[in-house]
Amino acid sequence: MSFSCGNFVTLTNLTDEGLERIIRLQLSPLYVSVHTMNPRLREKLLRNRHAGKIAEQIDRLVKGGIELHCQAVLVPGENDGEELALTARELFKYYPAVKDIACVPTGITKYREGLYPIADVDGEYSKKLLALVDSLNKEFGVDFLLPADEYFVKAGLPFKDAEFYGDFEQIENGIGMTSKFLSEAELALSELGNIALKKPKKSLVISGVSAAKINETLAKKCEEQMTGLQVKVLPVVNAFFGSTVTCTGLLTGRDILSAVQAYQNEGGEFDEIVLPANVFKEFEEVFLCGMTLKELKEKLHFDNIRVNADGGYGFVDILGERR
Repeated sequence: MSFSCGNFVTLTNLTDEGLERIIRLQLSPLYVSVHTMNPRLREKLLRNRHAGKIAEQIDRLVKGGIELHCQAVLVPGENDGEELALTARELFKYYPAVKDIACVPTGITKYREGLYPIADVDGEYSKKLLALVDSLNKEFGVDFLLPADEYFVKAGLPFKDAEFYGDFEQIENGIGMTSKFLSEAELALSELGNIALKKPKKSLVISGVSAAKINETLAKKCEEQMTGLQVKVLPVVNAFFGSTVTCTGLLTGRDILSAVQAYQNEGGEFDEIVLPANVFKEFEEVFLCGMTLKELKEKLHFDNIRVNADGGYGFVDILGERR
């Protein structure tokens, strides 16, 4: 799954025979949840007595010709700060075989009763984390650490240019998704120029809370270039997983349904609803809660729901009636 689909693995249940088989079959690149190169800390974080072998495993994989994309899910006060610096320096010894390390926040849902206390990150924390990432990348002379988009949102800082992320090989980890989306939309708008829609329309764009301002800024640019277009960006609070989960990709059908109905009850009007494709499970129009797109249409008594599966290009094309 790591080799073929990009799933992150911890390697904690990997036998010597399994490791040698990976090398023999040259299953490369692999995506590895390293989290920390401190063996005792890794055992604590993963609650696994085999987790401390990560340095030996990475060394053998790299010497066997395997390339790795790594990630560190950062737990405040545990594997961030100096521990993250240690991890980055240890992994950079294997660069370019270890191609990068994604720095992502822990996903905090409302279902945490009895679990280890983990603090959510705020703006000040995110600023310090991004400053550390910049400092380490400057030390390495290459953009080796890739911070998740959420840190830029929380910090209120501008996103990195698309070039920072190279080939966007960690994009499904929330790394560079926003920069890619914005760069695509800007290119699409420049190609489109100023147009007048054949028929005026009101578009309702569904968004997670964290991406709402970004979508609003882009929607305003679309309105300026597309005569007859009115756009309302609807930030949907995630009641299913908890309000601390703010990314668009984890929105559920039931929460989208509630948000749209509330908007309608307040007098909101629209001619179309624009949904990002990443709210669905892969290869099927089913939300994470099990509701289907067909069911959402039936419950809203509204059929014109358009799915954007083409990032920034699709956003502009759908609003501009180019598709």
